[in-house]
Amino acid sequence: MLGVDPARCALVGDTAADLDAAAAAGVRAILVPNAVTRREEIAAAPEVARDLGEAVSMLLGEAS
Repeated sequence: MLGVDPARCALVGDTAADLDAAAAAGVRAILVPNAVTRREEIAAAPEVARDLGEAVSMLLGEAS
């Protein structure tokens, strides 16, 4: 155990399975869709970023 509060952690992924893992762990999830990410996965995602840079900006609380 690392002693890190899950609420202070995040996962950036490209599939619903990634987001499901984040939800199970109680961490923030950001989807970065790619060519194989399904539309329904994008629609169901709690947060969506255009790319990894935007995801990092979101995590740091920066406006995009």
